[in-house]
Amino acid sequence: MRLLEEVARYQRGRGDSGGDDVSGDVTPYLCAGCDVYLTREPCALCAMALVHARARRVLFGVRVPQGALCGRYRLHGRSPPLNHRYRAFGGVRARECEQLGLR
Repeated sequence: MRLLEEVARYQRGRGDSGGDDVSGDVTPYLCAGCDVYLTREPCALCAMALVHARARRVLFGVRVPQGALCGRYRLHGRSPPLNHRYRAFGGVRARECEQLGLR
């Protein structure tokens, strides 16, 4: 419950509710309207978690074979089956991410 209180306080400071309100000012979607920055492309499990969290944009550095956004899956933009979509941007500061050696 403490996490939901922190999210509500953050959203009140931003001046929005961040998504579908349930109890007035606390939303069940913890990343609603947030931009997520990653060093590498998320796998299918993580990409779907970002869908369910209602992320606005996902920016990542390095594309990987098991990635689910730029490869064959493109989970972030599936129109009919998903009830939320987000924009994905790959190659953001790719050199720096590659130097971290997280492949």
